[in-house]
Amino acid sequence: MIAALIPLKDPEKSKQRLSDLLVAEERYELALAMLKDVVAAVVEASRIQRTIILGGGEAAARVARLSGCEFIPDWDNRGETEAVALGTQALQGSVDGLLVLPADVPLVRPEDVDALVSKSDEGARVVLCPARDGCGTNGALRCPGEIMPLTFGNNSFHPHYNLALQLGIPLAVVELPRLGLDLDRPEDVATYIRESHSGETHRYLTSIRVDKRLSRWNSQVRSFSNQRNYDGVIST
Repeated sequence: MIAALIPLKDPEKSKQRLSDLLVAEERYELALAMLKDVVAAVVEASRIQRTIILGGGEAAARVARLSGCEFIPDWDNRGETEAVALGTQALQGSVDGLLVLPADVPLVRPEDVDALVSKSDEGARVVLCPARDGCGTNGALRCPGEIMPLTFGNNSFHPHYNLALQLGIPLAVVELPRLGLDLDRPEDVATYIRESHSGETHRYLTSIRVDKRLSRWNSQVRSFSNQRNYDGVIST
């Protein structure tokens, strides 16, 4: 049996790097929309038998109830690494493997989840999916879950990869473009808008006309860049 763990930071405090694009209430709604998309993909995946949302408070608990998932609270909101450790301990001995997926990869589809898990059929006991930039870890399957710890952050992929090698654990890496896109920065949102066509996240961002905000944001970035270049020319 494979279970999926989806850790979620408190939606009221998430996605601070999108503050140039979205106000706090909108970032909250975006975090929940992305969670719903990720949960929907995992629940529909044929290789996943249990889905558990880790943390996220009452809002995440409601998503879990409506989608038929389990919920493990992390009321202290200690972070993704700590939440995954909590979930790993809670499920130890009850499942054959644990798949960890972030809650901010709304392009993910059930077939992506199944493709990642299927790598374990070839003998891999750890399967990693890197973020598109090659720095973060956007999917991590461990069979069993306690075979090695996971430590998340902006540059977690290579530490996870190297740790598996150091421990001598059979390892596979699979690049899945949809799973590889997490929405952390305005440019990620722009990429998502270009590539998405449906889902809760798509509907929400469309409803607040984020495309117009992205146009203004791009103009401001270009203006700032041009000003820096001009200042540099003047100062030489």
